[in-house]
Amino acid sequence: MCLDRITPNSKDPKEEGVGYKVFKKDEYHSDWFIAPLFDDPGQIFIEGNWVKDNHSVTITTTDNNLYCSGFHLFETEEAAEVFNDWVAGLSYIKKVKYRNVIIKGEQGDEKVIVAREVMICQ
Repeated sequence: MCLDRITPNSKDPKEEGVGYKVFKKDEYHSDWFIAPLFDDPGQIFIEGNWVKDNHSVTITTTDNNLYCSGFHLFETEEAAEVFNDWVAGLSYIKKVKYRNVIIKGEQGDEKVIVAREVMICQ
């Protein structure tokens, strides 16, 4: 999941909020969630625990702008459902808290937040 377009001046390390992220379930641990596709495949998410993305990879948008990697999440549950359908229905859309916003932008027509830290809400 990568941004198509970046929202100018949207980096705000102090910003916190709520969004939605698509997960798949870990097949061996019923309370573990894993981010599909592009996040660290070994990264485990458990409800109520903050997870920090420690990667520092530069990503190019479809309109050739650059931004630093982080957890991609959607502003609305409906937008997460659109992405979930695109990745063959992984079926676990979870409400998450986020902090330390790296950048905001759009993927297709959906508004996306890229944050350094997320926590699945209980």
